[in-house]
Amino acid sequence: NLNIPNAGEYLKDCISQMFSDQIILTECKRLKNKKDIEKMVNLKNDILDTKQDVMTTIRKYGIKVITDLKKLDTTSNICFFNFRCNTINSIVHNTLIEKPKQTVLFNKIEYYKGLEIICREHYKTKQFRLYVNYTYVISKINKKTVELNEPVENVKIVVPIEMLNKFKLPYANTNHSVQGLTIDKNFTIFDLNTPYINRNWIWTSITRTDDLSKITVFEHNI
Repeated sequence: NLNIPNAGEYLKDCISQMFSDQIILTECKRLKNKKDIEKMVNLKNDILDTKQDVMTTIRKYGIKVITDLKKLDTTSNICFFNFRCNTINSIVHNTLIEKPKQTVLFNKIEYYKGLEIICREHYKTKQFRLYVNYTYVISKINKKTVELNEPVENVKIVVPIEMLNKFKLPYANTNHSVQGLTIDKNFTIFDLNTPYINRNWIWTSITRTDDLSKITVFEHNI
């Protein structure tokens, strides 16, 4: 029903009808120090307040902001748009990643042994199956074939090099892909001040960290 005045309250009511007993978590347990925990309470209130400007709030709480991609120095990044992920993956791979001497060029990307890649399209044959959002590691590669290792179950899969089109580089992911995860290193959030982004998306992206000082926000010129 698109005429609902408060979608959030409506969804809570739906959940209450299904589950009479609920546990409401109010403290972000990812954070390591008390100051960050206390700051996060106020940060949440301001982020979810649609009357307050997002970037003003980000600066108010001392989160680092950059406006130039040349200043990007993080190999872990969160984006809203898939095209942005592709752009950031390319920039990071070309400028921040130290590569071995032996690489194989495919679709303008240098691949090499030990590189982690993420499956973006489900694929199944009689011999193997590829799972979306699984991370695979290249164990061997030449101009014709790629040997992939799935590290959890230590499964090795040999595929034609053209199958790399079903994978993406690991340096930028959508927020939907990382929700529920903890990012324990420095990372940059993109698209935060662009159209179509709601406050819940912003809140989810910020709360991936275990230390507020590890977050950088890229401010887009819109």
